[in-house]
Amino acid sequence: MDFIGTNWLRPTILSDQHFYRWQFIDPIAGEGKDHCVIALLGGEIVGFLGLNKRAFNAGGEVLKGAELTTWIVKEECRGTGIAKAMLDLIKKNFDIAYGANITNDAVRAYIRMGFNFIREVPRLMRIYDFDKVAALGTIDTVISKVYKMPTARQEASQSLLPIDFAEIDGIWPDRFDRSSGNLIWRYKNHPIYQYHALLVGQDTTLIYRIEDVGSVRIMILTDILYTILPTNSFVSTLDNFARDQEIDFIDFFSSNGALNAALTRAGFIPCLDLRDFIDLAYLYHPLEVKSSKSYSLISYLHEDVRRGGLDINSLHITKADCDLDRPNPTYLEKIGRALHETADR
Repeated sequence: MDFIGTNWLRPTILSDQHFYRWQFIDPIAGEGKDHCVIALLGGEIVGFLGLNKRAFNAGGEVLKGAELTTWIVKEECRGTGIAKAMLDLIKKNFDIAYGANITNDAVRAYIRMGFNFIREVPRLMRIYDFDKVAALGTIDTVISKVYKMPTARQEASQSLLPIDFAEIDGIWPDRFDRSSGNLIWRYKNHPIYQYHALLVGQDTTLIYRIEDVGSVRIMILTDILYTILPTNSFVSTLDNFARDQEIDFIDFFSSNGALNAALTRAGFIPCLDLRDFIDLAYLYHPLEVKSSKSYSLISYLHEDVRRGGLDINSLHITKADCDLDRPNPTYLEKIGRALHETADR
């Protein structure tokens, strides 16, 4: 914890022992053990790479997967082979690995080691109050005209019911494990955030949390689990829920091309395609707008898996993966919590 707190670029909640335990020791695939990669030099920690073991469902095959997060190598030890040794360990022990929101220095090291770099994970939005949401960045008037919401409540053909995370279980292809045990750990047992799940119709589950940023109320969708791609009726049902909850906009990141296309057809705003017309913060504490308007990813896929035909284009990475929805100390200050108070949850 001391090493992370001293060497990370900004204050991070991973320097809190209780959050660290939830993040790296409590995940079900880890079986109560810490699987982070630590580099030692002369008995001193000089490198850290956060790692969660997590099964990855690739069609009908279960792969040894790893979620990677927060890679730190002490500055004076860079270029000495330590970074290579740490990534070699990943490649020897896992079939597939992903990490998100990568710094430029880290990207160079990953690419040298045979990882793939995905510059942008598409972001999709559904905006209900353009005037209020504009406080989070900039929105060209053309967006509010083209994506204007209906003023009256629409009739939705799909049911919508709260569902407990223990009731969500299934094997969805080309993504990290979404079993009930994993979802309970990541969502129900989260030490800071309050997550919820909704069953829409008979075959689609939404996982989300609500964030109030100033006067703007945001529904942060962390995942959509489906067997049939969402349609207009799905979005109409979601719109009605958002109005009932006084949501100003819905925010969703997804690498799944088929899912993104379906949501776009149903009226979600594809932010990367319209990057010159809409530019909103996606880090809220403090408010931060980045020119990429998205997350980046690195990925490693073992050569034997590549030959097996894993469909890269259908990979489903969302905020449910790779620690994409982590609170920071500024968020705790906002809600009046100190780091050590995470133990009380």
